[in-house]
Amino acid sequence: MQKKQSPITPSPARQPGQSSQDRWEELMFEKVTIPVIIAAMLALFAGLEWWYYLEPAMRSPYPATLLAMLTVAYASFNLWRVSPEMGYMKQAAESEQYVGELLEGLREQGYRVFHDLQSDDVDVDHVIVGTAGVFTIETQALSQRDGSRLQFDGETILLNGKPLKQNPVEQAKSQAGWLKAALKLNVGKDFDVWPVVLFPGWNIEQPASAFREMWVLEPKALSTFLAGKPQKLTMEEVKIISGQISLFMRAQQAFSRI
Repeated sequence: MQKKQSPITPSPARQPGQSSQDRWEELMFEKVTIPVIIAAMLALFAGLEWWYYLEPAMRSPYPATLLAMLTVAYASFNLWRVSPEMGYMKQAAESEQYVGELLEGLREQGYRVFHDLQSDDVDVDHVIVGTAGVFTIETQALSQRDGSRLQFDGETILLNGKPLKQNPVEQAKSQAGWLKAALKLNVGKDFDVWPVVLFPGWNIEQPASAFREMWVLEPKALSTFLAGKPQKLTMEEVKIISGQISLFMRAQQAFSRI
């Protein structure tokens, strides 16, 4: 008997924020939905036991009630524990989707745009390829408070004078380095890959020297910076690089469906 296959070939391209959305849904199912369903079923069971107790059979409802109370407590604890992570993942997905929509507008300028590039080593939110070069884009979802300041000195991103708990600079450079190595392996040629970190809604304070090795920007400023980049790739090179990235993403999607 032949194995059934999807009629959609190749697999649809991944969407902006898909990894964050997938993680949010996984948390919702494993940590919230299942415990809540179990708690509801046991609460119903306890209610039936109480109903039986009030009948002449005089069955004791206390064991079922205790079990239901423990399960409800467990479900409530799970919800309380994962709520911060779920909130962050939802914010991250929304930020990546927002950035993805802005990047889609770059297609009119001749850029090739890719979303949610995954490997065993790194996850890249977005990649854009054009005659100005190859750019990996890391989106950071960072909540704001009145008076908050975000600064970048070329090496470290500071929030109100303190380094962020996770270092997006190292993360972005690692993503760019990984893609550069992957292109070298598959194309046989060195292509520079420029790391970019985007903070939606933030005004980043930074000196001109901070732009030497990477960009840390508010998303709407990206198109201006791209326009100031000199041409580094021919259209043929853009086509080759984009083709390799497309092949890689399709291979990853095919592997995930096995």
